[in-house]
Amino acid sequence: MKEKFAIKAWVCVATKFDPVNVTKAIIEDITSSPCNMVNLNSLQTELKEKLTDKTFLIVLDDVWDNQQNLWDNFLKSFLCGNKGSKILLTSRNKNVDSVVSTTNRHYSLHILSPNDCWSMFLKHSSLSTNSTQYTTLEQIGRKIVKKSKGLPLAVKTLGGLLRNKYNEGDWENILESEIWELSEDDSKIVPALRVSYHYLPSHLKRCFVYCSLYPEDHQFGKDELMLLWMAEDLLQPMGNNTLENIGCAYFDELVARSFFQPSSTDINLFVMHDLMHDLATSFAGEFHFKVKEIGIPQKIFSKTRHLSYTENLGDLVSRIIGEAYNGAMHMRTFLQCHFRSICGESDLLLLLQLRCLRVLSFKGFNILSLPDSIGELIHLRYLDLTFTPVVRLPESLCKLYNLQTLKLKRCYKLEKLPSNMQDLVNLRHLDIEGASCLKEMPKRMSKLKHCRKA
Repeated sequence: MKEKFAIKAWVCVATKFDPVNVTKAIIEDITSSPCNMVNLNSLQTELKEKLTDKTFLIVLDDVWDNQQNLWDNFLKSFLCGNKGSKILLTSRNKNVDSVVSTTNRHYSLHILSPNDCWSMFLKHSSLSTNSTQYTTLEQIGRKIVKKSKGLPLAVKTLGGLLRNKYNEGDWENILESEIWELSEDDSKIVPALRVSYHYLPSHLKRCFVYCSLYPEDHQFGKDELMLLWMAEDLLQPMGNNTLENIGCAYFDELVARSFFQPSSTDINLFVMHDLMHDLATSFAGEFHFKVKEIGIPQKIFSKTRHLSYTENLGDLVSRIIGEAYNGAMHMRTFLQCHFRSICGESDLLLLLQLRCLRVLSFKGFNILSLPDSIGELIHLRYLDLTFTPVVRLPESLCKLYNLQTLKLKRCYKLEKLPSNMQDLVNLRHLDIEGASCLKEMPKRMSKLKHCRKA
């Protein structure tokens, strides 16, 4: 079917429909390159040029907003394509039907049939119908599957929970768990998903909950997340296995249990289903904090240990840093999940007074230099300066003896690394891809025995 369309794009709209961001995302998916425009008219003109006289397929996934005026204006950009062009819109909100013409086709997807649920459960639990355990476990398994209420994600996670487990007692424990009853009062969290979380090993629970810092539908890489887990000491050493191998095993297990799933747009990236994201957020509590709504007052709690911000907040970064300094002095994570933020020198100095930081991300910040006080963050393990215009790094950076990851990817103005880099004895990952002005490496870099990438 894809061969019939010259242009294809898949964009997740999610709960907050923003015509600017959605239009920009479509352009980026079509061109496979960043789009820096922020004006809706300019974006729509650009999109029209891409679609004019072309046959296209645009998927607008997970739509919730049904404001007619927003959609009428947004859809104007798609009137210039060839006959046969299609827009596929998916939603779990029945009221969204009103945003499209009544002449268009509507398909209502029903819950899975009991037999389809059972087939999916068998696939994810690895229980073979030819196995000696099948006769014993089928009756229990069908009762467990019935509790999924036909929701595919619930079936997959329950199957993953019992994957390669053939002991009758394990299956009965899941069926008779009190967690099914406790979760009935929480309308947002699917009981089957809460049960699957409850029976996760404790080390996987911590890693999963940490992902609540990501915004909904955020696409993340396996290596990126493993380095964050490593920095937060969430990986338990096992024998002679490296931390990287342990993190890889954790990640693969969460994928196998359907807590993460491959992205539909990039085979190298992963996402969390929004129901899984709700699950992680419900267990994160006040310890994990996301700044996600521009202009809405949000107070950072004293219990907050991990903070992320998920939109281009502009000048509000100053307020975020101020609140963090006043209310969360023991914060360990300051994670940037959106490019292009502005951070003044005074904000930077204030942020670097949060001496418990382990993860510090300035990705996309307009930073020309780092203050010498960066060397006082003695607990810092992860520093991300990706896409910043930083020219030089201070020598004090080499005092960060616990630093494991230093990301300098596409720091296109970076001219020189600190001369005493060999003092970063725990450095494991150094990313200088795209740092085109960097002419040479410091001497004695060979002393970094743990460094895996440079």
